[in-house]
Amino acid sequence: MYKGGPTRVWRLKGPLYGSRDSPRLWYESIIRFVLNVELLGAQGFVIDDSAHAGRSVDDVAKKVSEGFSQGMNEPCVFIHPITGLIVVLFVDDIITRGMPDDTRQFFETLNNTYALRSWNILTPETPLVHLGFSITEEFVDGKLFRYMDQERDVSRFLRIVG
Repeated sequence: MYKGGPTRVWRLKGPLYGSRDSPRLWYESIIRFVLNVELLGAQGFVIDDSAHAGRSVDDVAKKVSEGFSQGMNEPCVFIHPITGLIVVLFVDDIITRGMPDDTRQFFETLNNTYALRSWNILTPETPLVHLGFSITEEFVDGKLFRYMDQERDVSRFLRIVG
């Protein structure tokens, strides 16, 4: 709206896209995926008795079968107990933090279940755009620096509004 502009209220006949419960259904579906033991099996994890001295195979199997651990204070954050891969959900977007091989394996397994539009791993050569943020990294004097900005989207917004 602009100063002095007319006030209009529009009633939607339906949701803007998908169904009204799409975000909830996606969340429930992705939770089943990340908490499922099938994901661990797809990633090649097996129980090694010698690596779990002092613990029964049943105890280890129970821990492995839990898949990712869901955040206690944030239900949209999941951590893999073996690889340490962190998965964060935001509506229908996913961002991860972890080792490149674990990240690739996660997205390849996820893509086998859900057709993903695209995904990539942040490197100095491959910046990411996530939720309107441009995420880049560069090495300066041997140190790694990461940056987030919204310059592109803010500039586009100002051109449209201005």
